[in-house]
Amino acid sequence: MRVSLIDSLRDVPAAAWDALTGANDPFAEHAFLLALEESGAVGHAAGWITRHVTVWDRDRLCGAMPLYEKSHSYGEFIFDWAWADASHRLREPYYPKLVSMIPLTPATGRRLLMADDI
Repeated sequence: MRVSLIDSLRDVPAAAWDALTGANDPFAEHAFLLALEESGAVGHAAGWITRHVTVWDRDRLCGAMPLYEKSHSYGEFIFDWAWADASHRLREPYYPKLVSMIPLTPATGRRLLMADDI
């Protein structure tokens, strides 16, 4: 098995990614996440840098996790401002941070995506 980080969902076939998401999580689907990238809602300028984790068994995608490197806490529904402030007062860097969530939405669902036969 090979684990890799990808900078864009363009690097993964839509059918392979969507086979991992299940039928009831449209916000984790390839088309939605790619639309966020292509619209500029995520990316360097937005402070949501794509760092999706993929797990491959030879040429088959068998696991994935939507993951973003963040330079701020805007667009999240976690409200970690107190943690960021405490970190700042301790002179410890809080950013960048990694978050496994769907940007700009409070939608719940699986974020550790795996093939059914694993």
